[in-house]
Amino acid sequence: NTTAQSPWVFQPAGARDPRSVEASLGSSMASRLGPRRRPPEALSGRSPFRRVARPRASLLAAVLVWQQPSQSSAKDALVFLGATGDNALRPSGVWQGIYEAFAGGDFDRVGGVDIHVAMNTPHTPEELHTKVQASLAGLYVELQGNSGWQCQTEAGDCSPARFMQDVSVNIWPGRDANAQAANMAPSLQEYSRITLYLSIPPAIFGRW
Repeated sequence: NTTAQSPWVFQPAGARDPRSVEASLGSSMASRLGPRRRPPEALSGRSPFRRVARPRASLLAAVLVWQQPSQSSAKDALVFLGATGDNALRPSGVWQGIYEAFAGGDFDRVGGVDIHVAMNTPHTPEELHTKVQASLAGLYVELQGNSGWQCQTEAGDCSPARFMQDVSVNIWPGRDANAQAANMAPSLQEYSRITLYLSIPPAIFGRW
C-alpha cells in the first residue's frame, strides 16, 4: 500500500490503508469501478467518498467525489476524462450539462469550480476549446432566446468563451494513467473538493 502525500486519497469504507490518487486513477480503480461491477450499496458515514457508475449511450461514466473532512473556502475542482468523446460533446451531453450548471449560478454558489481536463496526445488544448465551444454555441443562442432564462453567474457573463476560461488541460504523452495523475496532483492541492468524472468507452475503462 502507498502512503499518500497527495490530497487525493481513495479509501473505501472499512479499509485501513488509504490508496493514493495515482492508484485510484490507475489500474486499481478498474477493480473497484469495473464496467461489470455494481457500485457498493452504501458507504460508511466516516467515508468521504461517493461513487456512481452508470452506462449511457454505449459509454460508461463513473463519478468519484473526494472531500476533505474540514471544509475551507477553496474552490471545487472537476477533473474530466473523455472530454472530446461523443457523449461529452453531443446535444444534452456532459459539456452542455456542466455549462448549464455554470450558467445557472451553481459554480458561484460553491465558491467557484475549475475544470481540469485530462487528455492524451495527439489531442491539443486548441482542439478541446474549438469542439466544446462549437457544442455550446447553439445552446447559448437557444437559451438567450428563451424568455424564461436568465444568466445567473455573479459576473453576469454566461458566454461559452467565459465558461472556457475556467477550463485547464493536461496533455500527457501516452496512456500511463498513474503518471498523468501524479503529474496533475500538485495543481489540485488547493481545492477542498475534487470530483472526477469518467466518460470513456467500456473497452478502455479498465486501463484507468
